[in-house]
Amino acid sequence: MKRGWNGGKIAAVIAGGVAAVIILFVAFVASVFHLSEVLATISEGDYEEAFLWEFEDEDSDEDEEDSDDTEDSDEEKDRDSDRKKRRSKKDSDEDSDEDFDDDSDNEWDDVFDFYEDEYYEFGNAITEGLSYEISFENYERDDFLEEEEGNFLMVCKYPVVTGEVPNIEGINKEIIKEIEYVEEHVEQVAEYLGGGDYEYQVNSYVTYMSEDVLSIAYEEYAYLEGDFFESYIVSVNFDMETGMILKNTQLLDVNDAFSIEFRKRCEKQNGEIEDISYMSDQEITEYLTDEESLIVFYTPIGIEVGFNYYDGWVTVTYSDYQKYQQF
Repeated sequence: MKRGWNGGKIAAVIAGGVAAVIILFVAFVASVFHLSEVLATISEGDYEEAFLWEFEDEDSDEDEEDSDDTEDSDEEKDRDSDRKKRRSKKDSDEDSDEDFDDDSDNEWDDVFDFYEDEYYEFGNAITEGLSYEISFENYERDDFLEEEEGNFLMVCKYPVVTGEVPNIEGINKEIIKEIEYVEEHVEQVAEYLGGGDYEYQVNSYVTYMSEDVLSIAYEEYAYLEGDFFESYIVSVNFDMETGMILKNTQLLDVNDAFSIEFRKRCEKQNGEIEDISYMSDQEITEYLTDEESLIVFYTPIGIEVGFNYYDGWVTVTYSDYQKYQQF
């Protein structure tokens, strides 16, 4: 999915930069004032008071550092909270960083039983004994900027298809295309910002595989200066009998009536989402019929349907999806 920063995100980055400059200036002025007070004390001959003042400041700084550690811990909790808010399932406790653990002895550690779940949770649904197989590869890049300018990093995990299926080379090219879009996006962000810390993570899941259909979902998160910044879910589906990609907008018959039902199911499954509650049925329909924003992929318990929007993404599980199919 091609992506770019809209006016809101650009404004946020600019505002953050301006705030940082103001904070640095205030700190500089405070330091100059503090130094002038120390020099004035020394010039009056009261060396003991001057040095006691310095020691008191050091003790105060240590107290502030302890406080900062607590604040950092709180910020980390907030970051985890923000991340969970943008997940499609409100009860998920899974941390995306674990998906990049190279020390795992079992490639399929994240394979679990979906069939007893009412709602879908991200994980690999690997089926053995088919005419094709799935393996995973990792891709990392950290040379978007010079070392002294900052740290821009992308970390990706994506599936590779092997076996006897039509157009297997074309399938793998389509799979890697999303990683190429992400790389282009990070390059644009690096060029725009010119420095700082930015990390983009992509974890890919084979959500369904059979002799007929292969579905893949990319779960993507980006962090700017250590704070959550943006998130997307991108889905691709393949007709494995022909080896051709299935257009997402052609899988389901979506109209305003579908959107009304989607809203009801979303609230039941995910709870109230403020951004969604402010959208009209027509706006939801627009998101669900736009190839760039639409999320749709098969799972062992049905089809997951949703969309990306300004502040994140949302999906809903449709176990009764057959009545909404276009074919």
